[in-house]
Amino acid sequence: MWMDETDSATVEAILAERKNPQTKEKEFLGRWIGFGPDHDEWLGQDKFTSGRNSLIRDWEARNAHRAERR
Repeated sequence: MWMDETDSATVEAILAERKNPQTKEKEFLGRWIGFGPDHDEWLGQDKFTSGRNSLIRDWEARNAHRAERR
């Protein structure tokens, strides 16, 4: 899980990954606990605490086969 700077909301899951069109940095589509799809938000890796947050590690492990096909 990831909490925002105010510790008032927590990311429950990563739903997708993309490269930001402007910055070319990797971003993850996060689903906030207690909120629906209308509140999903693209978040840069820097928004996840502790470097390689467990949500990111889990996402990359589940989706490693996609990267291998490219």
